[in-house]
Amino acid sequence: MKLKISTIGLLLLLLGSTIFSAEKLRVVNFSSDVPGITPFSSFDPDSYSVITQIFDSMIHIDLNGKRVPGLALSWKLVDKKSYEFVLRQGVKFHNGEEFNAEAVKFSYEKFIDPATKAGNAWIFSTIKSVEIVGPYRVRIHLKHPDGMFLFRLSMFGAIVPPKYVERVGLEAFNKKPVGTGPFQFVNWQKGSEIVLKKNPNYWQANIPFFDELVFKILPGDQWLAALERGEVDVITNVHSRDLAKVEANPDLKAMKRLVLQGYWVFLKNDGPLADVNVRKALNLAVDKKNLIKVQGNGLGKPLASLGKIGEIGKNPTLKPYPYNIEKAKKLLKTAGYANGFSIKAIAIEQAEPLSKALVKDLARIGVKVEL
Repeated sequence: MKLKISTIGLLLLLLGSTIFSAEKLRVVNFSSDVPGITPFSSFDPDSYSVITQIFDSMIHIDLNGKRVPGLALSWKLVDKKSYEFVLRQGVKFHNGEEFNAEAVKFSYEKFIDPATKAGNAWIFSTIKSVEIVGPYRVRIHLKHPDGMFLFRLSMFGAIVPPKYVERVGLEAFNKKPVGTGPFQFVNWQKGSEIVLKKNPNYWQANIPFFDELVFKILPGDQWLAALERGEVDVITNVHSRDLAKVEANPDLKAMKRLVLQGYWVFLKNDGPLADVNVRKALNLAVDKKNLIKVQGNGLGKPLASLGKIGEIGKNPTLKPYPYNIEKAKKLLKTAGYANGFSIKAIAIEQAEPLSKALVKDLARIGVKVEL
């Protein structure tokens, strides 16, 4: 049973306006060392915030979720299980190696090779083979039709330099990565920072905007203080409890945007929840606006299903259950639970405020939740 889902807005804090004229951009995006900085070594959001600066993919996704050309200029569906890509010419890896069809074939075949144990292998598990049609043209054959394949090629389809990888090996490559992205790897001081420098030969004009990009590694409770002291320029995904303090500071600027992120509560459809009337009652008993208020300081929107705003497949006509205590009580009575019942739930630390509010809501209709 899906009890409640809501998207939470991304909160980005900037240090004044000097950020846009600085030669160095210092960002705090994670509180501990990331698992890795190459597509071979990890598969997690924090790692990919770095990986996508060093590497490029065939297809990029813009801020509105639309597919746009990356290292591939164009693509077409040849048949139900094959895509053909025309590649960008004149692109060089950071070490001077040429990007071409050979690099694409090597990268994807390396990803799906079980011996590689790549973090993104499962994403590309539908790939059967990669065929070189020409120096800058490839055809990717799939095991079966995959409607999400082009989106898989975006963030996770980083292209690596074949000659460099074969020469130094995966272990060395994971420590000193080389890509075609807007920034080049400089060094990684564990527990402190990851330093990247501008790729002066990046194929996209006027990018990047900074000569140096530094990912500072700080515990979450130190982020805002570091920003206020001018030790960093940007912090992302800031806790909503800090919003009032930020907005009261004339030297800081907050930017908010809905993102594909949600809080979910799942309960097994057995016991009392095997009855659809009980499941409806629980949905009706939850004040979703209050959940967003206590969890995200109002930064979010209630959702009616697993589909999040802007996500492929979301049905925009579906509406969340309204907040209706009396109707919830009637449905419980119809199901034979007029006096309520008890259930257990597990909550992650980040969703503690939401979970506690949920417990209070359900208590109003006699449902006791052991959290």
